[in-house]
Amino acid sequence: MISALLLFLTACNPKYYIPNTQNAPQIPAKNDANATVAGNANQFEFQGAYGISNNVAVQLNGGIMRPETDEDGDSGSGDFIEAGLGYYTHLTPSIYFSTYALIGTESVENNFPTTLNYNPSTTGKTSANLTRFGVQPAISYHINNFSVIGSARL
Repeated sequence: MISALLLFLTACNPKYYIPNTQNAPQIPAKNDANATVAGNANQFEFQGAYGISNNVAVQLNGGIMRPETDEDGDSGSGDFIEAGLGYYTHLTPSIYFSTYALIGTESVENNFPTTLNYNPSTTGKTSANLTRFGVQPAISYHINNFSVIGSARL
């Protein structure tokens, strides 16, 4: 009951940050590649990875977020781009290990015209440019047409 109430109360809060989908590419060999494009009316993401050698891969991710303006005029937006250099190896013929070093940059902006009545000395706007760094290890299991992957982003 309490968790449902907390979920209801936070559902109307503004979104200051919308995390992107984690790209956990399954690159088993040189020249293998994968790409994903996903989105809806409010956001768009792309993800790609490519094996540049027998144990080294690169990945590139990006996105644009443009959620709808609230009925009271509050709105926000964001963009990001992220690149990674990774190492991958076969632990067994059907188990792969990979890890990527990631760097990304993003910008976010929020507009809250409804706050101007309560805080007339402000603009009602917040914005930030961010740089993020990460390490992303993953392990995956492949057999025939079935794959399972577990990954973390630190």
